[in-house]
Amino acid sequence: MANPHGLPFPPLTANQKDAALAWFHSKAGQHPKCHLCKAGSFTVADYLSVPPVSSGQGASFGPMAYPQYMIICDDCGNTLFIDTRTTGLIAGL
Repeated sequence: MANPHGLPFPPLTANQKDAALAWFHSKAGQHPKCHLCKAGSFTVADYLSVPPVSSGQGASFGPMAYPQYMIICDDCGNTLFIDTRTTGLIAGL
């Protein structure tokens, strides 16, 4: 299935989402709380996010952009963006 947002990444698999949450829990503890609402339930978004990179020519989504996955609070929507390269979630990026 293609990414409906025009980005070059397919949806995350269930295994990738499980690995993302496992990494999150390894850093934040087994019962992390949202920084905004203090709820303790999170979901990994279906798609990676790629923030624009600023240069002297403006913003772009070129090769210097770092794909990130999103961990979203189920209560308030507060979103953490986690770098896929640092965590090793997506091989070959």
